[in-house]
Amino acid sequence: MKRDSTKIGVGIIGASPNRGWALAAHIPALQALPNYEIRAVSTSRRESAEKSAQTLGVALAFDNHTDLIARPEIDLVRERRNRLARSTKGPKDRDGSAGAFRTGRNVSAGSRD
Repeated sequence: MKRDSTKIGVGIIGASPNRGWALAAHIPALQALPNYEIRAVSTSRRESAEKSAQTLGVALAFDNHTDLIARPEIDLVRERRNRLARSTKGPKDRDGSAGAFRTGRNVSAGSRD
């Protein structure tokens, strides 16, 4: 897939291919905006990340957010929820937003509550 350098490259952390806010709301909203391009997705499992990427027509799929954040083509990281405040999986899971901030990425994080 050819990358459009005039668009803001988005990476979605928590892009489940089967359910969730990312699939139901965040991804369709970003796809409808002409200045954004979803370039990468990550989930907690390689298989689901690849399925999500294939479904969305996205070239990059990761089973961890660290590798997604490190990619130079990612300008904005969208996280499915604010892991820093709500994680129940421990410190490793809470590093999505913080890791993105440390690399100078813009972050959009939120929760449905």
